[in-house]
Amino acid sequence: MEEIADRAGAGVATIYRRFVGKDALIDSLVQQLADEIAQAAGEALSLDGGVGLEWFLTYVGETPSAARQYAELWLDREVDPATSRTIRAAIAKLGKKAVSTGVLRPGATTAADLLAWSAR
Repeated sequence: MEEIADRAGAGVATIYRRFVGKDALIDSLVQQLADEIAQAAGEALSLDGGVGLEWFLTYVGETPSAARQYAELWLDREVDPATSRTIRAAIAKLGKKAVSTGVLRPGATTAADLLAWSAR
């Protein structure tokens, strides 16, 4: 917590006033990342054809590399179920759009092919 406070330019007491402990801080960071991914999924849905799926997968692939030290935490923590449902629904729609435009092979499914990374 001291290192986090130092990097944030805040005192340790300030961090503890906002978060009960390190786990609460990590949970908040993971939820923030999930919220950003959900927002990106929504943005990807506005793109035509299979371009949205490609853009979204690139975004998801680049996001952990930008915050590599947090990527492992994503896999070990739960996020708000509503956020998870939003992401999954968007991926399903993106997958259908990509199949219908020929970007993905016919028969590709979001459950087996696109959602494996988020299975818990």
